[in-house]
Amino acid sequence: MRIIALWLSLGVWVGCGLEAGAIEGSGRPMHMKGHHSYHQVKQESNKHHHHVPKRPQHTGTKPKLLQDNDLLHDRQHLKEELPEYLSLERIEKMSDKELDYHYFKIHDYDNNFGLDGLELLAAIVHIAADDDDDDEVIIDEEKLKGLSQQERKILQDHRQQKWDEKLKFYTELVDDVLDENDNNKDGYLSWGEFRLAQNRRK
Repeated sequence: MRIIALWLSLGVWVGCGLEAGAIEGSGRPMHMKGHHSYHQVKQESNKHHHHVPKRPQHTGTKPKLLQDNDLLHDRQHLKEELPEYLSLERIEKMSDKELDYHYFKIHDYDNNFGLDGLELLAAIVHIAADDDDDDEVIIDEEKLKGLSQQERKILQDHRQQKWDEKLKFYTELVDDVLDENDNNKDGYLSWGEFRLAQNRRK
């Protein structure tokens, strides 16, 4: 049931053309500040390659988001998201607990000290643009030039299918996070629950 609600909410969110900046509300530094075109995102991603969770090819075991140090402790990614007064040098000196706190806070869009499914999903979708095979998902108008309407439709359908597969996988990861770590079953991952999950990782 939770996965259906997430799909519907995300579909409305994406379908309306809203960006993370529209739901941020507060002036805090968050993902996707302003309006980014595909080319801007691609140029920014060339500066630093984000770690993106992948569906395992040969094993049935899905990655566990809250046990993924490459994702949670990506100092360069945090530098991109944190205020200007936090230099990369300062971030480099942060403890794992401090990194966890900042990762949690930059994804807590409504500032209620709890991460819901959409906030967790937005954290993954934000970095998914940096995925190695994102060319299969993102429509680049330059590549569509010279194609017939039928060829465009085939390409767009293929890319939509790829994106749907990725989104389904990311939604499954988020569901797993909440199923395994939302101890009071209120639909949010509190800071305490987040820390508890981090301690299990060690």
